Order: sequence, then C-alpha cells, then structure tokens
Amino acid sequence: MHIIKAASLAALIGAGTLLSGCATRESVEHAQATADLADSDAKAAKGAADRAQASADSAGKSAQDATALAQQANDKVDKFLAEQAAKKKHMAARHHHRRHVAANTQACPPMEQHGALKMEKKHAAAKTPVKTAQN
Repeated sequence: MHIIKAASLAALIGAGTLLSGCATRESVEHAQATADLADSDAKAAKGAADRAQASADSAGKSAQDATALAQQANDKVDKFLAEQAAKKKHMAARHHHRRHVAANTQACPPMEQHGALKMEKKHAAAKTPVKTAQN
C-alpha cells in the first residue's frame, strides 16, 4: 500500500510539471516584447558607448597635444636658463680678468686697458671715505 501511494504521488507531481511547461500565446507575446525592448536598450547603450569612446579619444589627443606644447615650453626654459648661466659665468670671468690685469695695464690691448682703468677708478671712488662733521 505504501508503494502505491508513493507511485501515485510521483505521477501527480510529474503531470503537474508537464502541464506547467505550456505557455499561453499572451505570455509568449509578452516575452517577445520584453526581449525586443531589451535589444533596443542594448543598441542605444552601444551607441552611447561609441560616442563616449569618440569623446575619450578626442580628449586623449588633446592631452597629447598639451603634453607636446608643455615639453616645448620646458625645453625653451631649459635653454634660456643655460644661456643665462653661461652669460653669468662669462661675466664673472671678464670681471676677474679685468681685476687681474688692472695692476698690469701693459698686458692688455688698448680697449681693455681703458675698461680696466675705468673699473679701477670706479672701485677707488667707492672706497674713498666720506667726510663728515666728525672728521
């Protein structure tokens, strides 16, 4: 008896499962409409993604251009600083030369002698004491 109850219960469950697999025409049409809507949404999302990619590519190109311009400006600044350092070094060497040859004016060409004498007078004028009421 126990076996008969189990068999009939299994048959009842099996028949219910088989019959529940059938769909009505309305449910199929609803499923198709939902699938069509999902397909439409996916196509719209793909279009938006393509537009976003194009914008990102454009922004990347602009960033590359800006980087190139910044590098050019940096190169110009480096060149300017190098030129200024060279000028400063050259001017320091000229000043040293003029002070060195000021004592021996015979060693310099006439233009440098004139410049050396002028510098010597300028330094001498700066070293003269100022007369005050106390002197």
